[in-house]
Amino acid sequence: MRLPAQEFTLLALMLKNQNRIFAKATIEERLQDGSFPSSNAVEALVSRLRKKLAEAGVEGAIRTVRGLGYVIRDVTP
Repeated sequence: MRLPAQEFTLLALMLKNQNRIFAKATIEERLQDGSFPSSNAVEALVSRLRKKLAEAGVEGAIRTVRGLGYVIRDVTP
């Protein structure tokens, strides 16, 4: 699966820290390159990544924790 740099970086960050909740602000901080004009940009990034993971057969890996942020479930076999 081919991913743009930001999507790859987010996926790698979340996989290294499985089951940890990441707030939007934390994601913005970790991926800081000036391309996040609003928290909606983080939502769009997560949405695109979810879609690509689903297309690759990894449905529902990234979950929204309402009021807190995003978490990737344990995806180890």
